[in-house]
Amino acid sequence: MPDKMYNEIISKEGVIKGAPLLKDNIDKYQAEVTDAGLMEIPDNYIEFLLKANGYAYNGIEFFGTEAVDDEDYRVNSIVKANKVNNVSRSKKPILLLGRSELDFYVYNPEENSFDVLDRSDLMLLDRFEKFSSLFQDVIYSRG
Repeated sequence: MPDKMYNEIISKEGVIKGAPLLKDNIDKYQAEVTDAGLMEIPDNYIEFLLKANGYAYNGIEFFGTEAVDDEDYRVNSIVKANKVNNVSRSKKPILLLGRSELDFYVYNPEENSFDVLDRSDLMLLDRFEKFSSLFQDVIYSRG
């Protein structure tokens, strides 16, 4: 189900996306993320990166292992996004995976969940077991 859903969403007209992450590069990027002081990218999110290594559409962004540039728009990498977006103010360890104007989309290792947080105060708005469920909710319900 996630593959079909991912393919449908990332092929929409107007989507900015990075080339799929190559399986051979997963370990390299996991090391890059942890060397930057962040936690490893969860396997559930890697599944998405294997389809689109970075994504932007209608004000919603999901970060990849590298920045994605498209004319006048840039989607930051996971490492850069976590440094720029001040998620360190969270009392819990989280990995920022995406954002919109109002929300942050994060991985919460303590709960092994993918959470939607309010950008202003990091209050939990929604929680999902799988990244694909969060992605589908964000794109179809919030986007």
